[in-house]
Amino acid sequence: MGRQGAVGHRQHQRPARHHRCNLRFDDDEYAEIAAAARAVDLTPAGFLAEAGLAVARNTRLPMESVEREEMRELVRLAELVRRVGTNVNQAVALYHTTGVAPPALLTVAEMTTRVMRQIDMLATQIGRRIQP
Repeated sequence: MGRQGAVGHRQHQRPARHHRCNLRFDDDEYAEIAAAARAVDLTPAGFLAEAGLAVARNTRLPMESVEREEMRELVRLAELVRRVGTNVNQAVALYHTTGVAPPALLTVAEMTTRVMRQIDMLATQIGRRIQP
């Protein structure tokens, strides 16, 4: 990705592909296809080939860069949730041992609140995009 203005081609194959499909679109249809292709850094023809094969093979369509970033953020947040869970378990174990809530418990609660806000914001962002 990272290339400014340039679009990529789908993977070339050797020996070359021999079959070609010629398609026609009105201006609005082509604009939609071109925009979708740009979003995944492909040419319109490459995008149509990948999308058609994805449907034929019942696999995923090329992922938009926005979706990739959201997935990276979800993975990061999942790691934070695991860390928070570990900290909560340690704080609760200390509480059960001593009968006194450790000072770290407040820190863990604050961290949990921050992570939950980030998860809520990401969920809202994704929800707005997928709502009709």
